[in-house]
Amino acid sequence: MKQTALLSGYVFQWNMKKGGWAVYVFSILAGVITAVYRGYAGMAGETSPYRAKGFLPYELIIDQSMIPLFFGIGLLALLFLQFLQLRKYQREGKGIYTFLTLPMKGTQVANAFLLQSLAMVFLYYALWLMVIVVMYFPMMHWMVSLAAKQEFLMNDGSILTGIDATRHNGLFLAFLRSEFLSIAYSLDWKNMMCALFLLFFAGVWIVSVSMQRAIGLTGIFICAAGLMIPLALYLQGHSAGEMSNILLTGSILLLAVGIWLIFRLQADFREPLAK
Repeated sequence: MKQTALLSGYVFQWNMKKGGWAVYVFSILAGVITAVYRGYAGMAGETSPYRAKGFLPYELIIDQSMIPLFFGIGLLALLFLQFLQLRKYQREGKGIYTFLTLPMKGTQVANAFLLQSLAMVFLYYALWLMVIVVMYFPMMHWMVSLAAKQEFLMNDGSILTGIDATRHNGLFLAFLRSEFLSIAYSLDWKNMMCALFLLFFAGVWIVSVSMQRAIGLTGIFICAAGLMIPLALYLQGHSAGEMSNILLTGSILLLAVGIWLIFRLQADFREPLAK
């Protein structure tokens, strides 16, 4: 186990130096910039009787910025980066021969590749969550001060001024109301399991496909199913509860496929290595 952890850490550091950190920084930074711009630009010309001109709740800032787009682009770029690096190990010879001559079992080498892939994916996921939570406080501090200066015209014709918006649970409500956060970081345990299982599958699948001698139709089919089936089900006219159960079932199936891919990858590396 110690050898697997050491090798996994080495491969993780290597992949991060070869572009992993760049993907992390640029995707998160680009998303934050668009959110800040969206928040400080406000809602010019807003006519809602419940919202002051320029005021935006946090869930609208998240959804109307480009955070969902850059989150997806960054995740795909991270997987593609791993694919390129692992294909170099597999096809260019020197890298893969180095790993195949290590004084450790082949299954340990396979597990090291899997661990570093999952570490890159879930670290990316956790960093985005941390950034979204931390960004809430300065953004909402500005919104609270803005609300205190605005005049709110209510439906009954009354005008409210000097609104004290300091007492609120806006962060909690943002995770409930935001379309992006309710999918990627849902407070519902079923949806959260869906997101985690899909990330697990993506991390395992990219290693399995990268380390094959040829990229076959099986890998392409599994990738397409993992991406398109949940989307197709989401677009159908199911209720929220039914959709949650369907997506959970689909993600469990993908988890099972991911576990099968792990055993398959270990079998490919099971031949005795140099001592």
